[in-house]
Amino acid sequence: MHTRRPLPPVLAVVLIAALLLAACQPAAQKATETPTQAPSATASPTPAPTATATATPAPTATPQPTPLPAGYHALDWAGFSFVSPENWEIVNSDSTFIVLRDPKDGSFFMVVFAEAADETITTELLLDAVVQIFEGELTEYEASDPVEVNLKGADSAQMIEIIRGSGLKQVTYRVYEIHSAQRVIVMVFGGSQATLDAKKLTLSRVFNSAAVTMPQPYGLDRAETLYQLASEPEPVNLDPATSVSSAADFTGLLFSGLVRLTPDMQIQPDLAESWQVSGEGAVYTFTLREGLMFADETRLTAQDVVDSWERATDPELDSTTARTYLGDIQGVQDKLDGKADAISGLKVVDERTLQVTLLGPRPYFLAKLTYPTAMVIDKRQVSSDDEDWVWQANASGPFTIKEHIEGEALIFERNPNYYQPAGVRYLLFSFVWGGSPKSLFEDGELDLLPVGVDDVLQISKEDDPLHDRLVSTPNMCTTMLQINLTLAPTDDLKLREALALAIDRDELNEVMSSGLAMPAGAILPPGMPGYSADLDAYRFDPDAAKQALEESTLAGKSVTLKVSVSGYAGSENALVSALTEMWKTHLGINVQVVNLDPVDFTRASRENPANVVVYGWCADYPDPENFLDLLYHTGSDFNVAAYSNAEIDALLEQARIEPDPQQRLALYHQVEETLLSSYASLPLFYSISHELVSQRVGNYQPAPVGVAQMQNVTLGK
Repeated sequence: MHTRRPLPPVLAVVLIAALLLAACQPAAQKATETPTQAPSATASPTPAPTATATATPAPTATPQPTPLPAGYHALDWAGFSFVSPENWEIVNSDSTFIVLRDPKDGSFFMVVFAEAADETITTELLLDAVVQIFEGELTEYEASDPVEVNLKGADSAQMIEIIRGSGLKQVTYRVYEIHSAQRVIVMVFGGSQATLDAKKLTLSRVFNSAAVTMPQPYGLDRAETLYQLASEPEPVNLDPATSVSSAADFTGLLFSGLVRLTPDMQIQPDLAESWQVSGEGAVYTFTLREGLMFADETRLTAQDVVDSWERATDPELDSTTARTYLGDIQGVQDKLDGKADAISGLKVVDERTLQVTLLGPRPYFLAKLTYPTAMVIDKRQVSSDDEDWVWQANASGPFTIKEHIEGEALIFERNPNYYQPAGVRYLLFSFVWGGSPKSLFEDGELDLLPVGVDDVLQISKEDDPLHDRLVSTPNMCTTMLQINLTLAPTDDLKLREALALAIDRDELNEVMSSGLAMPAGAILPPGMPGYSADLDAYRFDPDAAKQALEESTLAGKSVTLKVSVSGYAGSENALVSALTEMWKTHLGINVQVVNLDPVDFTRASRENPANVVVYGWCADYPDPENFLDLLYHTGSDFNVAAYSNAEIDALLEQARIEPDPQQRLALYHQVEETLLSSYASLPLFYSISHELVSQRVGNYQPAPVGVAQMQNVTLGK
């Protein structure tokens, strides 16, 4: 005999909530205990496949799809199906639970799906779960020992029979606990003992029809859907004009620009089929592909490109990327500064031809156009101030948004009107999941999964079953300390030298990535044109660090550095903690950590000056201008430490227009040497990304920068 106990929180939230919603009212004439009544919901029928006619020389009837059995039910999220008698009524259902009852005798049948939680779902928990959903004064029940049963597709299953009450108030529950991968599915038959005995054959047929299959969240066909995990985006992150993410993010799924980067860093035509360069490299004439359309089949023309760029440079929109990525076009700076109403360097020649005049030759101009800021939107959608237009965006890119389930998922669907329809029909990005993401990948429920240090260390072992699915890619990303040379005490060169010499980059690499990253000797990362392995900003030398401090104007004084980092108040940053310990141990210097808004850390850093800004920068295109000019030119939106040097500005401006590639790289090398020798920047390490790629994913090529490539991906079995 078992006494009623408080329900554990895991089952209370995951399992009981669904059962309470699903509870049904049995027929009045039967002595079956009544579960709590909830508002009923109309069941959605499972759509049958569309029939496809096969052309033959002689007239034939159109083939019909194989009909689903009467009473067929499928729980998409659970990957579970069964067939019930036709006369059983659906009381309540969704994609994760269903409740049916037999109107003749009041017996009921429930199926509930729960993703496995950290706490093991034991037999005792299940007994309490089933009993406690029912109202009444009875507090005791009898339960049989669990019996192992076989069910198609399940890893394991067991049945427990629970009997409550006696006489007319006696009710029996047959509870089936089914485990498969990261899922727990619970089936319950409920009714009087006599009723269940009388319909033994019927219940047996229902049980034998049940099967565990691959889950199909939101009813998406697994064979046509690529599954990933993601964080839920804000509308500002989907809008090309305001997004600060790369073309590999959500924005690059919805929108396209004139050109794009390939994973091997080549500039490729996108909406433009070709272009010509004239005016000594300052005039670009783009020819758009013939027949371009938005997702709603509206023609996409050169005027739409102009409208998109005019909107991105509207001062009222306050884009943080427009000046950087479109600022080389004649008239953009004036418009952003409120001195002009339109971009003077844009001219629509005809529907398919756009002429763009730059401030001067810019060898990197096409590369900049691969960033989301230059992507094309349908201006008709954004005439109002409603930022939620992006959820129904009339896409110019390879996908459209099929559905956004707030707090749960974002589903993209292939845009059939894109000039090169994508190979995958659906992309599902889930915001919530149960169990371990790595386990979900192992069970085939995820196709692409970035993995962290701990998982990489295990998977890297040759005997690990996921070893061959791990792909590691050096990124064009540098984590560095940007030093404010105008703010005391870091305006002292010798103090900056001391700070550099007191940093053990190997130890930082170990702390942050268990040695999986690469200690950085320069600002430009490996793979970037102009990268030099000979540059080494500093070495770890505590004695030399102390000597440099003694030679500074701060010798013998108490020194406190203000260090800003991306994060929220109260959060701890492992990198800053390690740096703080090094500077305290070797130099006696204290650190005041300031957490700044991570949503727009770049702007927050400019507006809240600090001695040191912990900053990471990843290339958006393979040109050193993307690092050195954007991060260190006076007044750049990404110059977070207010670096200003007239000599450096002159070199950067000369490199912008230098047509000879070798001369350009030489100029950038000179800039980088100056920045490192003055300790204006202290590179710490270069990052390496690691991800698991499912065997069924084809044409996916991890890239050192964020490039749009989902339109190229295919899915196998």
